[in-house]
Amino acid sequence: MAFLVEQVKELKPDTILYEHTNYINLKGKDMTSLFKLFGGIESLIYLGVEKIKSVPVNQVKTLKDKLFKGTQQIPGLEFAKGRGKG
Repeated sequence: MAFLVEQVKELKPDTILYEHTNYINLKGKDMTSLFKLFGGIESLIYLGVEKIKSVPVNQVKTLKDKLFKGTQQIPGLEFAKGRGKG
């Protein structure tokens, strides 16, 4: 979580978009840690992030395809080529 706080302080993003899952059938310390991480991400709003949005894990591929095709947009989100496929 400290890494995320450092990145937010350095980059000062307006919006954070993250993939969210709710696999409650897997009870254990890993799932507890995952839910703590989600809570930590949501609390970044107190560092000046205007919007924090999540996309359910089963909808990520559909959203990505719509964004790349241009049929859907997220204000302030722009495509930049990176490593691999983009």
